[in-house]
Amino acid sequence: MGNTRSSEHSGIDWLAKGPLAPHIDAYMLYLGNRDYEATTFSNYLGSVSHFAQWIHSRRLRLQSIDEALVAKFLDKHLPRCRCSGPVQRDRRTLSAALGHRLARWHDYAAPHQGPP
Repeated sequence: MGNTRSSEHSGIDWLAKGPLAPHIDAYMLYLGNRDYEATTFSNYLGSVSHFAQWIHSRRLRLQSIDEALVAKFLDKHLPRCRCSGPVQRDRRTLSAALGHRLARWHDYAAPHQGPP
């Protein structure tokens, strides 16, 4: 059966119900406008899902997301990650996905604006 665990905290739950949920459509549009292959698109969404789960577990606010927080996620959390469900753990993929302006996620949250 493999070593991937499923739980109520699967990736799609974190995209749909996690702290970044109101902004996922804007992020998907941002990625979609750059013509990524389906696999890359899916991996990036998995990365955002993992980041959302971590943000939730630390009870962080959207306004606290910056480059330093993303670095903390990659450098401190990832090496000893025990997040539930199937999560993206590949550092290069996570770094690339989060580097797509996720460090400035609040830009997506600005009212009446699309992604920068």
